Amino acid sequence: YGYDLLKYLEKKMPTDMYLSAFNIDGGVFTLAGTCNTKSQVAQLQQSLEDNENVIDVSTTSVTVDDEKQIVTFAMDGVVISDVLKAELETGTANGTQTETQTTAAQ
Repeated sequence: YGYDLLKYLEKKMPTDMYLSAFNIDGGVFTLAGTCNTKSQVAQLQQSLEDNENVIDVSTTSVTVDDEKQIVTFAMDGVVISDVLKAELETGTANGTQTETQTTAAQ
């Protein structure tokens, strides 16, 4: 998952945005970097949210250094496999089906 996500980020990140950290463990990713504006951070988050293999994206921190004119940010999210994506769509992932059955029984 990590390689595919990095390739996606390479295509979607603004040219003046740089990653200082990237980690993925069990599909959960964290990344940190710098750029010039907070709107670039928002654009990156939107690009990740638009990726059908990424869910639960959140920006966990944004710090603006006005003196250096640099924005430092951190994000996290989950990269899902095609199998998990299909399970989520059909409601069979992580107990969702059981929850649906319980609701239907009421």
